[in-house]
Amino acid sequence: MKLSREQQNTNVEYLMKLMLGMILVMNAIDAVLSIWFIQHTAILDELNPVAKYMMSIGDIPFVILKTFIVGIAVYMLWKYRHTAISKLGTCICFVSYSAIMWLFFLFILNVFC
Repeated sequence: MKLSREQQNTNVEYLMKLMLGMILVMNAIDAVLSIWFIQHTAILDELNPVAKYMMSIGDIPFVILKTFIVGIAVYMLWKYRHTAISKLGTCICFVSYSAIMWLFFLFILNVFC
């Protein structure tokens, strides 16, 4: 059964909305785990100089700025969701954050198990 163009667009929008929502969730998880493993336990080092500076200001400013920056990016990707570059950007961000979550998972297994 072939879907109409409108149904295809609706499915793509739904998938983009799901991926962008997951990016926001993964960003929050990344922020909490980064604070815990970098600031509080000093098990890891922050390699990103901007994030390192934001962490030096404090935990709350770091989370607020990180959430704000990623939130703006997610908003822009959603606003221009009908363009090919936005669809590609959403996929790249989703895959990148998924990889980060997978690496955190493997790290936690290695450290605590």
